Amino acid sequence: NVHSNAFSGRINDYLRFQFDQQAKVLADTKSRVAPLGSGRKPHVVVVYPHESVEDSLIRYQGFLLWEKELEPRMYSELQRYYAQSMVSAYERDTRELMDATRTFYSPLRNRGVDELDYLFRPEESRPVRALAYGADKLRGGDESRAHRYRHILRGSVEGMNVASPTTPGSGRGSIDEDERLADDAFSQMMGQAASMMCREQNFMSDLFQLPPTAPKSFLERGPVYPQIPSVADLCNRREKIRDVKISKKILNWMEIIFETLEPTIVGLIEHGIKCDPTQSVSMMSSVEFQQDEKKGSDQEFMLRLCDSLLKRLKHAFERFITDQLRVIEETKVSSKKRRGILPFFRTFPVFALRLETAAATLEPESITRKTVNEAYEKIIQSMMASLDSIARESDQTGDDKEQLNANIMYIENMHHFYHELRTHKLHVLEKWIKHAKSQYDNSLNAYIKVIIRRPLGRLLEFFEGVEAMMHTSTPEEVSFHINYNKAQLRKVISMYPAKEIKKSLEQLYRRVDKHFSEEEGLLQVVWRGIQEDFIRQHERMEDLIQKCYPDAGAHLEFTIQDLLAMMSELARKVNI
Repeated sequence: NVHSNAFSGRINDYLRFQFDQQAKVLADTKSRVAPLGSGRKPHVVVVYPHESVEDSLIRYQGFLLWEKELEPRMYSELQRYYAQSMVSAYERDTRELMDATRTFYSPLRNRGVDELDYLFRPEESRPVRALAYGADKLRGGDESRAHRYRHILRGSVEGMNVASPTTPGSGRGSIDEDERLADDAFSQMMGQAASMMCREQNFMSDLFQLPPTAPKSFLERGPVYPQIPSVADLCNRREKIRDVKISKKILNWMEIIFETLEPTIVGLIEHGIKCDPTQSVSMMSSVEFQQDEKKGSDQEFMLRLCDSLLKRLKHAFERFITDQLRVIEETKVSSKKRRGILPFFRTFPVFALRLETAAATLEPESITRKTVNEAYEKIIQSMMASLDSIARESDQTGDDKEQLNANIMYIENMHHFYHELRTHKLHVLEKWIKHAKSQYDNSLNAYIKVIIRRPLGRLLEFFEGVEAMMHTSTPEEVSFHINYNKAQLRKVISMYPAKEIKKSLEQLYRRVDKHFSEEEGLLQVVWRGIQEDFIRQHERMEDLIQKCYPDAGAHLEFTIQDLLAMMSELARKVNI
């Protein structure tokens, strides 16, 4: 026992010395993180493993097994001493890893949050680039923000507007590329951090002979390895440890070694979100991916870390969405600005594309996917409620003009919403795409129903009265009613000769032209609907004349052919 105790003491002293030496080797190494590129764009974020430490210490497995069997107290002290020896090295690795990742947020920070055109804000405070978004589309240009995002979303580089260093005036790449690089950098950082934690935990477990397959006594020890026998095995996930005592011991080590990891990552998260609040989505996605990769494994420390980061990111994203909802709800539109797309309907397609770009790899049942979908529901419901409120304000008097204004707002905004989301193939919002299409169709029909009364008012009123009479009388009896007899029929028909109809159509076109902004290109669509309704009304009125006044020999003073000819001539004049 005396010799055994002396030998154990010498092993203890020697291993402590080796742990200190290896920690010193790491401290003397210039950098543990891959250097950044010398050009504008940095390289991927990589942290090098502690291979020299692993190869130097793995040969002492047998000594540690001796201590485990004969001196459990020293064995436990050695575990703690090793963990404490590695703290400074991993603090440095973590700090350098975060610093390397932080550089990817510099372009986002330099431009400022006010320049992010996918954030909701009052129209007057939007950047010029955001206000020009619709104009780009109108001019036929395909370099709009939404166009480039759509290509990123599909995994294409064609939509990237990468500025060449040799191009005059191009100090950096496009904003879209900067966001994508920041997304990727955080994902790489989380992958490197996860690999670092997993490898260290596996190495410690092997060094101190803790796996279930490890030898139980010094006599059962295996061969002495001059270096790590299998790097691949060191990096792989391992099954969950059933021994609660050992599992807790490993967790304690990891908490000592990586004590500063979580606060350092949190600092990076706060910096990234401050530069661009939507970074929280890609960050959630990256953290959740690492969490899913290690579920059911022995990586308890990493799983707890990911869970804590996810909760923090989810809270930050929800706080961001609350701020966006406040902007939408507080949007005020003056009566002079009720023509065209409301600010939040202009922003939403780009907002959704940005989130989908950040969430492109998510599984349908993931926490991040559900969080983003819930945000969509809140945002869209708020947008629809605000549109309803603004439309009601414009229709307070209930007269035709105000009713038209309300319908115009619905038509333009629902068309924009439907068209943009369908164009960008945002299938996750299919429910709301269908809602917008239905609202658009209903509003367009209501608009046409009101607008067409100006050129055909008395004529429509007469035949609507005829239809109402037919609910309580037979068609033959209608012509005997004092207000709907043959004389009244001829009188109202004579008020609408072909010449008057042609003049009314030209006036109507000018009126419709004033109602709709050029941005959405809706004039042709609305005018086509009016033409079709004109023809339907003509057919309906002629049908009522045949039913209720068969022997009167009366007809409208303009035919469908006349209408088509008038509309064709008008189209040539105004280039419809």
